[in-house]
Amino acid sequence: MLTLLFYNTFIQSTTTTITISNPTQYIYEELLQRKDISSFQCPCTHVSISYGTFVQVNTTLHEVCSSSFIEHKWIESISANGDWTNLSRIDFYGRGVLYFQSLQSLCYFFQENITNYVSHFLSSTLISAQVLSEIQLMTQINDTIEYIISSSQSDQSFFYGFAKELMNSNQLMTIFSLNWIYSSIKFDPNLIGLGISLQPISHGNCSCSISADCTEPVIHNGEIIPGFVVGCAPINSLFQSSLICLYNQTCLNQININQIPITPLIAPLNNKYSINRTVSQLVDNVFDKQWSVDTSYAQYFKQCQPASCSYSFNPRKNFLEIIVILLGLYGGLTIALKTLSPYIIAFFHWIFFRYKQVNNNNNNNVHPMDHTNY
Repeated sequence: MLTLLFYNTFIQSTTTTITISNPTQYIYEELLQRKDISSFQCPCTHVSISYGTFVQVNTTLHEVCSSSFIEHKWIESISANGDWTNLSRIDFYGRGVLYFQSLQSLCYFFQENITNYVSHFLSSTLISAQVLSEIQLMTQINDTIEYIISSSQSDQSFFYGFAKELMNSNQLMTIFSLNWIYSSIKFDPNLIGLGISLQPISHGNCSCSISADCTEPVIHNGEIIPGFVVGCAPINSLFQSSLICLYNQTCLNQININQIPITPLIAPLNNKYSINRTVSQLVDNVFDKQWSVDTSYAQYFKQCQPASCSYSFNPRKNFLEIIVILLGLYGGLTIALKTLSPYIIAFFHWIFFRYKQVNNNNNNNVHPMDHTNY
């Protein structure tokens, strides 16, 4: 009996369910930190929420895309006004245009591409029946962005790989005369529809008729320009070149033919990549595209707008309550025993008396033994 009383009083507890209407973010976060509650639920009024209502995204590309090297003024200054008649095929002056025009196109393409991906992300929706904690929300956003970045990187690498292979396979003649030139012919007025033959260009000991990956160093005033190479096509020349010259003032002075005001590139302090990477490697890395995400949890909570939060808990008695209950039990037992003691004693006395009386009666009924038969 006492054991059951002790269990019911101190060990067994009653589960209580509490419902809070229109909880604030502060109340939600306070409840989230509590360890003594269970079955915590805060259903969202709006299950589908647009990311753009609580997320801001800023993006950056490789530093060349925000530099003067892709602006018209710089490109025009190294173009030699388009007159390359007396210039060597490997001279930076004139043909240097192909690098920076192509870089300009790449930067514009990647910037437009990343803008489209960001716009698509911000217009997409987060679906959640329950309020997400701040950690859960950030994990969800990061996972979504990682998936988008991975998808965009794969799509863009495939696109440029396809374009490069298409150009190399068709061996299209370029205006820069890097892969083929017209062969000299002897004019004959008696012939109609005279065919014009083409002669392949060689870069070093490699002929463009055999390989599209032939390259040789670019020069200016008899000096090799670090990082830049010229090949069989503008896209091949750019992809196999690096931008290391643009980070060095001495090298930049060498290619700044008209001495226009321009400053070298500066690598970011947290840059984990080599500045001597090829442009092909830059393209594979989506021109070092970076997403900077600013998430407002307060705005998310406001959009979620939970109408209520409910939770269950088992109230535990504190030390003072236990002492009061023990004293109450002691007092109650004392009064009960004081009241019942005479009756209990009388009851046991009556039982003892009855037992003694029955025993005496049994002794008086014993008869003497009959010996007549012996």
